[in-house]
Amino acid sequence: MNQDAANAIDDLCSKHLFATRNQDTVDAGYGHFATNIITYVNKFDKKIPSIREAYDFLSEFVHPNGSGHLFTYGEINRETGHVTFHESAPRVRGIQGHVIACFMLLKFFELAMQTFDETIPMVSEVDKGQGPWVPGAVAGLRRR
Repeated sequence: MNQDAANAIDDLCSKHLFATRNQDTVDAGYGHFATNIITYVNKFDKKIPSIREAYDFLSEFVHPNGSGHLFTYGEINRETGHVTFHESAPRVRGIQGHVIACFMLLKFFELAMQTFDETIPMVSEVDKGQGPWVPGAVAGLRRR
């Protein structure tokens, strides 16, 4: 890996690690303006169709909102219109596809982490003056 590649990696990491939605902070020269996660989800959906659908479905469970609570814990009596809430989901139809999508995302992240494991030692070679913040951290990387 050459110095240009190392700089590109550094720029990419800085752009994502030091991102903010506060325009005043960015204008003052601190950090980068954060890209909305939906932008990335939509790009990923082009590579693996239905990722956006899975993301939207799962968001209902992890972001508190009325429809999420109703769908997850509520049961509507169609005759009376009464809603009963339960401590656990009384029924969740069609969740299997979303569970599979979660496992697909886990596999994607596993591959991404493997790429980081392989890249970190190469970046360390570019600038020998820099090393792991934790002694021996690079030596402890997983190998497959």
